[in-house]
Order: sequence, then C-alpha cells, then structure tokens
Amino acid sequence: MEELPLIPSPINLSNFDVDSKYAKLTSPRSLVVVRRLGFEPRDLYPVPSKALFVKGFDSQETLQIKVENFEEKRKEKVEMAKNEYENCKVRKADHD
Repeated sequence: MEELPLIPSPINLSNFDVDSKYAKLTSPRSLVVVRRLGFEPRDLYPVPSKALFVKGFDSQETLQIKVENFEEKRKEKVEMAKNEYENCKVRKADHD
C-alpha cells in the first residue's frame, strides 16, 4: 500500500511558536485577525540582527538595543494577536 504524503497542519495563533524563525502563519482565520489589528504577518516573525544593522551608524551596543526593542514589540504584537484570536473563537462559540 502506498503511503500518503503528510500534509502539514495549518499554523494558527494557538500553535504559533513565537521563538521559531521557521514558523509562518498559514491559517486564514489567524491571518485575518493579524490584519484586523493593523499588522502584517511578517511583523510577528523574528528578524535576524543583521537586518536591523545600519552600516556606518550602528555600534554593537546600539544594535543590541535595537534587537531588544524589536523583540519586545514583536512579542507584544504576538500576544495581542493571540488574545484577539482567542476572543474570536469565544465569540464564534457563543453564536453557535
């Protein structure tokens, strides 16, 4: 018997790993929630420090501060999105 290929489960805000550089949201409902909050999905994904570095301007210290600030804001956005996602699930359950 031929083995069927595995179809990956959608990644939604409930199972989204905030620290994984490979996790990308694929659930349509999660994507709607993120956009409803005024974010783009990429706002929730980690960014390598080299992407924040400005040559000739940033020192290691300023880069570290930028990375820490970016990560703090990113994690706040993820938390806001997760809370809104859960609220949507509760509202949907109340209507069912």
